[in-house]
Amino acid sequence: MKKLETLKKWFQLFKQFIPTTLPVFIDDEDNRKARILHTIGIVAFFCINILIIYRLLNAYLLDIIPLLALNIAVYLSLLLLVKKKLNLSAFLGLWSMLFFVGYQSLFNYGLHDVVIFSLPIILIVGGLILNKRNYIILVSTSIALLTLIGHLQITETVKNLCAEKVSWSDLLDLDIMLLITAITVWYLSDSLRKTIVRLQKSEKEILKKAEELSISEKRYRLLFENANEAIFILSYDKFIGCNSMALKMFGCNDSKDIIGYYIYDFGPDYQPDNRNSKEKIVDLINRALYTSSQRFYWKFQRCDKTLFDAEVSLSKLDYGGETLLQAMIMDVTARLEAENSLRKAEERLRNIIENTPNLFYICNTNYEFTYLSPQAKEIFELDTDEKISSFRNVLSDNPANKIALEISQKAIETGIRQPPYELEIISKKGNKIWLELQETPIVQNNKTVSLVGVATDITKRKWAERALQASEKKYRDIFALAPIGIYQSSRSGKLLNANISIAKLLGYSSIEEFIGCNLEDIYYNKKDMEHFIAQHDIAGENVTLSFETQWKKKNGEVIWVLLTVHDVRDKSGQVLYYEGFVFDITARKQVEEALSESEERYRLLVENSTDLVAEINTLGEYLYVSPNVKTILDYRPVDLIGTNIISKVYNKDKELIYEILNKNRGSATYRYRDRNGMWHWFESSCQSYSTSSGEKRIVIVSRDITERKKAEQEIEISRKQLQYFTEHLEHVLEEERKGISREMHDELGQLLTILKFDLGWIRLEVLKGNINVTDKIDSMIESVNECLSAVKRISKEIRPPQLDALGLSGAIQWDIEQAERKIGIKGNLTISPSGLELRGKTATVLYRIFREALTNVVRHSQAKNIYVNLEKKETSLILTIRDDGRGITKKELKGETSLGLVGMRERARIIGGTITINGKTGEGTTIKVEVPIEKIKESNIIESDMVI
Repeated sequence: MKKLETLKKWFQLFKQFIPTTLPVFIDDEDNRKARILHTIGIVAFFCINILIIYRLLNAYLLDIIPLLALNIAVYLSLLLLVKKKLNLSAFLGLWSMLFFVGYQSLFNYGLHDVVIFSLPIILIVGGLILNKRNYIILVSTSIALLTLIGHLQITETVKNLCAEKVSWSDLLDLDIMLLITAITVWYLSDSLRKTIVRLQKSEKEILKKAEELSISEKRYRLLFENANEAIFILSYDKFIGCNSMALKMFGCNDSKDIIGYYIYDFGPDYQPDNRNSKEKIVDLINRALYTSSQRFYWKFQRCDKTLFDAEVSLSKLDYGGETLLQAMIMDVTARLEAENSLRKAEERLRNIIENTPNLFYICNTNYEFTYLSPQAKEIFELDTDEKISSFRNVLSDNPANKIALEISQKAIETGIRQPPYELEIISKKGNKIWLELQETPIVQNNKTVSLVGVATDITKRKWAERALQASEKKYRDIFALAPIGIYQSSRSGKLLNANISIAKLLGYSSIEEFIGCNLEDIYYNKKDMEHFIAQHDIAGENVTLSFETQWKKKNGEVIWVLLTVHDVRDKSGQVLYYEGFVFDITARKQVEEALSESEERYRLLVENSTDLVAEINTLGEYLYVSPNVKTILDYRPVDLIGTNIISKVYNKDKELIYEILNKNRGSATYRYRDRNGMWHWFESSCQSYSTSSGEKRIVIVSRDITERKKAEQEIEISRKQLQYFTEHLEHVLEEERKGISREMHDELGQLLTILKFDLGWIRLEVLKGNINVTDKIDSMIESVNECLSAVKRISKEIRPPQLDALGLSGAIQWDIEQAERKIGIKGNLTISPSGLELRGKTATVLYRIFREALTNVVRHSQAKNIYVNLEKKETSLILTIRDDGRGITKKELKGETSLGLVGMRERARIIGGTITINGKTGEGTTIKVEVPIEKIKESNIIESDMVI
């Protein structure tokens, strides 16, 4: 116990005086070097002190001095290390150890022990903590020190009785050994340093990725649980997971109410399209699994048995090697109801616009129409297909038009609605027509971009005014003839005076009847009148205010009016009466609502169009993409917005898009890559426009013509096949002509030449009086028979005689029997109805097709049986040829040089029929030719009792 307590005291004393605290550096490499230096220093200090105590106990006093010097150097090195003097600490520690080793080798142990034991340790430590330059200095010094000590020992300048004798050869070996050791140590330590750095870097990256993965998992879990849409995970048609919104949407208290159930358990047995819910959802799931994501509407049922409409997005999800489905469900019941209401409102407004006598229009600041209601044809007296582009094209030279246009221009410049104005125009038939226009400027970014107006045909009214002016000049005052309502009223609302326009506007028969009313009773909302009076009181004297409100007509109908009112006061500032001007803006309000609904309508048209509509800037970056991009290219609009259209265009087609971007308009046909890497052919039409800020934008309307391109390619392949077939047919005809010519020359020509010579011989013999020419005549008859046989053979080769002799069915049966007898292929002919016979052009074509099919069976199919069926139906005649051979391949069917197949197709086309060829590997090939009865013009179908 006493020894243990003594050791503890020594250890506490050691910790108190020795710097054991390891410094921390910013750089990891410096920390590594510091750990090595600190470990070596502590161990060396401890070992040196043990040696000093040992020397003292054994009275080796001379050996204590170098040990004390080394101990002091190691202690100072540790102090420097604690002070973060890393390089200085390493320098002092290593050099002190090196010189101590040199001292020991010189006076005590000799060179061999130093090279083998001491110097390698110093070199290893140096390699681990020094850079290349300092390491080279250390190695050079070690070699120099070794050489110096060796020289002193060899020359016996210093005698070391403990050391072995050293020669110059030994010294050279030791130097080389030390150099090799130094090089090996450097490369090993350098590799070790790099490995440590790489491991430290990999560890940091692993920790960083693990942290990022944890954050990502938390983020996506948070998104999943807090999504605004119900999210389900399905294993085929069974729910296996859902978020909290799903529970809320379906009215469930716990996930157990959903998980484990099937999707069709939460819905009626039949969907609104009368399809069975289970069958329909299975079909949609299969499409999502094996084709592409599905988006559809579905009628669901909550836990409380209430029904709701939802929009479902169903997509495949690969998770942990298992294929699942993710369903995102959005409750669209309110949206569908709103759309239905909007549709009804739109229809109602359209009926109002189309049936009102007023003309509704929208024009730009150059008075060019962008919209005209149907009444334009009647007002401007246009023909059916005739259109008008601007008011300026139909204005008369009436000076009043100039004043009217100044009012309209003021509205454009100020962005403030101006009073109605009148224009005189000349219709297409040359009639002068007066219109009253009420316009409202549409302002965007403090700039008027268009005018929305209502034009009323006031021609008849103008005529009435002129007649009134001519007959009653005394009533020519603005108050009486103003087309707008004018009135005077007291503060309490009592009417003091009014013109006829306001009376008519409100449906009163006379001014007197109207004046008997109170304005408070005319306001639809009485608080509007109170609000108006309060505004006038705040504004002060001689102020004109305008505001829009709703009035009630005599019959209770509500209209929109614009009131422009100013007060008339006495000298004391008390209000005597209000004088107001009334404008009927009901039509304008209707136009504004129509415009809003029209904008919504066009938005719906774009979003539900089968064509892809997109908007890009002049750099080609997407600003808008219609939602049907998901159906066409499997992208979401957000996937494309901000990206460049060029990035997904086929390389060879990019110049077409660059040309459109340069010209800001045009059309092009090009290839575009979808989300799955497939190429689609697009036919696009592009048009540019400028926004109110002057920015150029391009609208692209694209149609997917991939199927049309495929059809064009198939037509091109067919054209090439026909070209090959024509060339082959010409070659075959030429070969047949050569064969016929050769046969006629070699056989018929020779036989006829012999007959000519024999006839000449007979003539000479007859002239000589030799009447015994019977043998020669017999020879001539034999030659004639040979000639006839040759003619028959050639005729048979040109056209098979069995077709004319036996008919179509008999000829087919004869060929089948010949194939079975000569080749071994068994055949079976079926005719329905029995006794059916066919002759003429159609029979010839069908027989040629059969012969070509039989030839292909013999040459290529490796079949053992062939089955032929000739069947007459109500509207067509069908010839079916089937074998049990290897089956024709798709490559052989599509081959451009398959002339036999091309010939069969062309022959079928000649008689107005169709041919289909199908093959299945190992099961044979089926050829089906169908000819409409009405196309058989040169053939006669005979139904008899004959059984074929």
